[in-house]
Amino acid sequence: YNQSNVNNYYNPAEQSKNITSSSVNYTQRFPESPWSISVNALVSQRSQDSTISLTLPNLTVNMSRVYPFKRKNPVGKERFYEKIALSYNMTFANSITCKESQFLTSNFAKDWKNAINHKLPITASFTLFKYLSITPSFTFQDRMYFTKVNRSWDKQLQQEVLDTVSGFYNVYDFSAGITMQTKLYGYYTPIRKLFGDKVDRIRHVMTPSISFNYHPDWGDKMWHFYESYDKVLVDKDNADKIRHETVVYSPYSGGMYGVPGRGMQAALNWSLSNNVEMK
Repeated sequence: YNQSNVNNYYNPAEQSKNITSSSVNYTQRFPESPWSISVNALVSQRSQDSTISLTLPNLTVNMSRVYPFKRKNPVGKERFYEKIALSYNMTFANSITCKESQFLTSNFAKDWKNAINHKLPITASFTLFKYLSITPSFTFQDRMYFTKVNRSWDKQLQQEVLDTVSGFYNVYDFSAGITMQTKLYGYYTPIRKLFGDKVDRIRHVMTPSISFNYHPDWGDKMWHFYESYDKVLVDKDNADKIRHETVVYSPYSGGMYGVPGRGMQAALNWSLSNNVEMK
């Protein structure tokens, strides 16, 4: 197309363009429903070496926030469980990056990258002792991969060896947290001799907040998300001089949606905000 396009041939800006891309998107929203679906396809090509990057399809399913425990015909006060809200997001992606000449001969299992990602955040909001607002939260994420890469060390070649294994692998993580806050109000009526009738009242609002967030150590062996191997380094000048190193890696680190991080988190945060208003 570029070779036979007359406008392109005489246009220096088009001649020097290195990457061309295009996309198509379709979105369906369902009336009176929290669900929506979006499908798109993306393609880009680098003219310098004919490398093509294609994502087909990229599917997203969304459910907006809902309150699953709310009564249809409520009687009396709202129950605490009726304040629990959840939403949902699912993404499926299928992509490949290769030379244009290799695209039609590519192997779907080996050359294409694909994965499914689920996210489920759950929140709620409660009032304790009339003045204390409590907001607990819980987030669950599940990554579904169809390949993993095992790594090992070849002592003879003195290099890392990769082995791609096909299958179905769930790589999930979750985190939980809770936030508590309240508001303190202070009022001051200024002396009219100083401000006259222009200032009626000054209000000071203090908002103290404290939160706690937690997630476990996803690098622990019980989760099976990380592996290790012994790296044996041999001195070229002295074969008897050997150094051992332990290499920790994740077989899913090359996945489209990443891998849960190592290290436990138990964080306590607090803040105090102030707002002064004058009327």
